[in-house]
Amino acid sequence: MIATMSLAHHYWIAVLAAIGFGGSAALTLVSGMSVLQTRLFGLQRDLAFAVFHVTIRVGLGLAAVGAGLAADLLRSVKWPGLGTLPGDRVILLCAGIVVVLGSFAVKEWQVKRVGEEAPA
Repeated sequence: MIATMSLAHHYWIAVLAAIGFGGSAALTLVSGMSVLQTRLFGLQRDLAFAVFHVTIRVGLGLAAVGAGLAADLLRSVKWPGLGTLPGDRVILLCAGIVVVLGSFAVKEWQVKRVGEEAPA
């Protein structure tokens, strides 16, 4: 979605991509919190939610600062097959690519509760 927004030459395309991005972000957050809610209990759940929320806040803050800095330093780039893109669009395109590649690294961890045997 972010990559689509970066390549949009018309406002309505960017709006549709933004709607898709918002929906995807909401689904991801709900899914992540649901896994924590159903799989953990007590102190482990409390700590997991704390880490979850701190990571989101810090990650978004650092991403915003980094994107702003990169957009200030980068004027335009000639991208193969896409032509010349302004710096802010290059940042959005690269962010979208990083998100897609990062999604391949996500996996579910099995948490062993006290008194349980490890899953087979």
